[in-house]
Amino acid sequence: MSKKPPKHRHKISGLLVIVMAVLFSFAFLFAWSAQSFSWGFSSIRSTIDEYATASNASDVCMTKHTCGEADGIPPDPAHPGSVEIPVLMFHHVRPLYPWLNAKERLYTITPQRLKTQLEEALSAGYHPISLEEFEYALTTSTLRLPEHPILLTFDDGHRGHYQYVFPLLKTLNIPATFFIIADNNILNGYMTNDMIKEVSESGLVNIGSHTRSHMLMQYGKLRRDQEIAGSKFDLETLLGKPVTAFAYPYGAMSKTIEKEVKASGYDLAFRIGPEVIHTSSTRYGLRRIQVTQTDAIPGLIKTYTPKK
Repeated sequence: MSKKPPKHRHKISGLLVIVMAVLFSFAFLFAWSAQSFSWGFSSIRSTIDEYATASNASDVCMTKHTCGEADGIPPDPAHPGSVEIPVLMFHHVRPLYPWLNAKERLYTITPQRLKTQLEEALSAGYHPISLEEFEYALTTSTLRLPEHPILLTFDDGHRGHYQYVFPLLKTLNIPATFFIIADNNILNGYMTNDMIKEVSESGLVNIGSHTRSHMLMQYGKLRRDQEIAGSKFDLETLLGKPVTAFAYPYGAMSKTIEKEVKASGYDLAFRIGPEVIHTSSTRYGLRRIQVTQTDAIPGLIKTYTPKK
């Protein structure tokens, strides 16, 4: 009769299986991390595509490459014409901490680099304008803008916008627009209500809505109303002034959502896309150019400016 293997051998075998599984998991995570930076914007676009599928793929438009002008709200004959105003989009402004992952680094500009970028833009003759000036120029032909106007926008309401961007705006005496995720004011790493009020009362910063939770496309009508109209109500209650501009999370939108944004009382809404010419008939699908750490603003604008 053959002898049964000692019990400790079963324990060792089981332990080896667990160790191998852990090592395999670490190897998988390492390989995934190594590839994550190369995914960059394409990974975010994949997320947007998933949202589109969950909502209604035939109803989704994101940039001029995925939806034409006919997809938007019909042109408003009362406000013909167009304006050439590059709208620049920034996200995180903070040091490049070693623990940031590839996606976080992709959306991070260091404070010193932002200072250099804005100073280069000013030296090249670009003039930041306020959100009110942008809106007025878009809807009337009577406003005389400075030469080479640009609109600076900062998304999400990160604490770095208060800590680094706001002091820089005051030093350079230039305006900007902060799009706030309304429910994030109680989270670490985001601007508090007092900070949002302070920048709004400075006269340099306009506040716009970026929803309550930074989610929209996957929600039904009731939840979308809370995200769109609810965030507007929250911010207006906090600031005691109208909030007229909206930024679509991830730049993703649909014809249905565009109409809901308009019905909620916003005057303007922004998405993402390489375009510098805007018309009043597309003011609920205005395109913005993403600025990264390596970009020089004058060169970036020239890349997307039509040759005359």
